[in-house]
Amino acid sequence: MEQKITVIRTVTDLKQLIDYLADKEFVAYDTETTGLSQDTLIIGVSVAAEEGIGYYVVTRYWDVEVKELKTLETLEPVKELIEVLKTKRTIMHNAVFDCRV
Repeated sequence: MEQKITVIRTVTDLKQLIDYLADKEFVAYDTETTGLSQDTLIIGVSVAAEEGIGYYVVTRYWDVEVKELKTLETLEPVKELIEVLKTKRTIMHNAVFDCRV
């Protein structure tokens, strides 16, 4: 089976992902963070609702040239994605940590 991963870096693409999830019942979800403590920052969110198709929403990234963490426009709107996920049957890899963050 072919696998497709889409990296999302814009609000427009994030809204398309939210629309895509509208009729999905089950969604796998995971966060990527800067660390393991409760004050860690979320740098991205991954979701999948169909076998072989995944999405990764980048909210922050490490800029190697200036050596600092940069924030993308997707950071605030990703909250809308989280609200949509609350209406789904979610499958989470590390739910205890992700829910705390």
